[in-house]
Amino acid sequence: MPETQYFKADDFPLASGQSADLVLAYRTYGDRSLPCILQPTCYGGKLEGTTCFIAEGEPLDPAKHFVVVVALLCNGESSSPSHMEGGDGRLGFPVTTYADNVRLQHLLLTSHLGVDKCKAVVGFSMGGQQVYHHLAMFPGFFNAGITICSSAATSWHNYVFLEGPRNALLASADYNDGKYEGRPARGLAAFGRAYSAWALSPGWFASKTWTSLDKEFGSASAPKYDDVDAYLKAQWEGWAGWDAQDLLHLSRTWQLGTIGFLQGVPADVDFSVRAEDPRAKEILLRAASQSQDFKDRESVDEVLKNRITDHVLSTMPKQSTKLSRPAHTPKSPGSQSSTRIGDISQEVEESYAIANSCAARSPASSTQFRKHRL
Repeated sequence: MPETQYFKADDFPLASGQSADLVLAYRTYGDRSLPCILQPTCYGGKLEGTTCFIAEGEPLDPAKHFVVVVALLCNGESSSPSHMEGGDGRLGFPVTTYADNVRLQHLLLTSHLGVDKCKAVVGFSMGGQQVYHHLAMFPGFFNAGITICSSAATSWHNYVFLEGPRNALLASADYNDGKYEGRPARGLAAFGRAYSAWALSPGWFASKTWTSLDKEFGSASAPKYDDVDAYLKAQWEGWAGWDAQDLLHLSRTWQLGTIGFLQGVPADVDFSVRAEDPRAKEILLRAASQSQDFKDRESVDEVLKNRITDHVLSTMPKQSTKLSRPAHTPKSPGSQSSTRIGDISQEVEESYAIANSCAARSPASSTQFRKHRL
């Protein structure tokens, strides 16, 4: 297993207007001379657990790709509230946005690892929201974006859902207004219970899938539970290895996640948020979700409204109709979809194959990618 490495950026300007000395934790797989693929962590994700697609014969094969797995700020590995001393230190950690994370990750790739072009950026959940931000903020740097169970814009419904587990934790006695000692176990258990119903679909619970997780995950060693309460207690109450304030800060990053806002791009930061060259915005790949958090149609609308790409490959339920461009959404300047699809067909097919493999290995994804012309 590769060792965790650390990239430090001193006096880094943040969305909040503050500056901070930040450290980004990351791991690399494969030789640096190979095509680069970036994979950020998700909510509740650590570097060690963001490897299910990385192995010989897997979608992100280190024999074919230079894979960079990077930890979100506030995940406990990169700079986080839990690294600060005492309750006041934790509470004083600045709010960080996806724009902050993406700019820092881009700096890691370009200035530290010497990458000038990436084949793809791949992400699940909050990792997928970073994918959208990478494509919006640095168009042309990635050939493709692959998102699984994610969204281009955190909906108000999603925002309010997050208020439930956040406030269950904030109101707990052992959280103690952020000045807890050790782990606020009661608060974390309440957080997990409040979160659990939103992570999976009503159909998942109606089918009592907790009794057959071995089939769900394709592993005989996966646990099975006789009743839903045992499942909730074992799978949702613990949050082992997680600090309460880290979870709260990460959920705030999630709530602020909308590519149309691009929160916190400081005025004096010199990079192109929008590229007029349509060749810089060619592909966006997505996977659909069974969760309550992320909806395909909303993400497609947000992507097109902000002119991130004219090409979307998407999983949709079988009964869904073909995606169509919203009437209010113009195409990117100078785009000629039929010509461009021909020009980039090899890149599309390569990324399409990776996306299908990732989706097939993700329990959150119910169907494979299907192509849609917009």
